[in-house]
Amino acid sequence: MAWQPKGIDYDKLHAVLRAVLPHHRAISTRLGGEVGVFKGIDSSGNVWLIRFDEPFTDEKGHTVQRRSKKLELKAEDAEAQARGGVTPIPMKPRRDIDPFD
Repeated sequence: MAWQPKGIDYDKLHAVLRAVLPHHRAISTRLGGEVGVFKGIDSSGNVWLIRFDEPFTDEKGHTVQRRSKKLELKAEDAEAQARGGVTPIPMKPRRDIDPFD
């Protein structure tokens, strides 16, 4: 068994991540330079949406792929939604499906 910091239940975090936001894939399933929006979770249980943009070449000739993060669900809201409780109110109203307006 691998070493794990005290107090972090990775099985619980993984279960919460699988249960929330079913229309987004987990970031662990992302391959190479794949573009799109993926979901991830931090050690405190907050669920983030991470968007990877199309790669481009900068002026020095390096290939760069930008990414941006947005907090989607706080830890307590994510756990409530994973348990099938009341769906939390979104943090801000959305005009379309792209969460990075």
